[in-house]
Amino acid sequence: MSWNKSLPADNEKIRNLGIVIRPNWEAIEEGDDVGVSDMLQMRSVQLDNRTGLASNNDPITNTGTHYVYSKDDGGGVQEGFMKDSSGNIIQITNDGGIGSSSMRLNFDDFTNDNGTTVYDERHFAAYWARVNTSGSILSQSGGLSCSRFADARYDFTFSTTQSSTNYAIVATGIAGTNPRIAVYTNITVNGFRVQIINQNGTFISSGADFSVAVFGGRPT
Repeated sequence: MSWNKSLPADNEKIRNLGIVIRPNWEAIEEGDDVGVSDMLQMRSVQLDNRTGLASNNDPITNTGTHYVYSKDDGGGVQEGFMKDSSGNIIQITNDGGIGSSSMRLNFDDFTNDNGTTVYDERHFAAYWARVNTSGSILSQSGGLSCSRFADARYDFTFSTTQSSTNYAIVATGIAGTNPRIAVYTNITVNGFRVQIINQNGTFISSGADFSVAVFGGRPT
């Protein structure tokens, strides 16, 4: 349905108002006419602050609908929000930026400011962990588990099976009495082994502290 801002005309008869107004209401509701010039175009939309309403500051949840609105963020600042059909409330703006500390971003990739480089999940560490001599993970991200196999040899298991073994592993031994080298082996879609050895190639019987990161991991 097309939007026609010239209707109703000044001389439109009252009995014809329904005929000429109804298509415009449908055009507002649908907003998807083929021709851009046939759609309702607004130069701006002003959202009033819902904070202070007698009812809840957030709209009710309606299946099949989304709300875009504005309210106080709890810190005295009016920000933009959205509520989806499942009742999830998403803060769209925050102190002049996009999103908030509680907002989750989902995307396939993004580019730098001149658009020459495309970054996707392969450009970031899919997993990382800091491990002590016994094989206990002190801190991590992504979902790795670790067990000490023997000496300074440690087996890692992914929380989710990877789509292939074409991932990259970077491991770094924390400095000890002698210079140390980190190598990896036993690469599978389920995990891998990291070995921390002395510079002369001998194993470190007491174990070793180290850090490990995995790039390019893609769960199935």
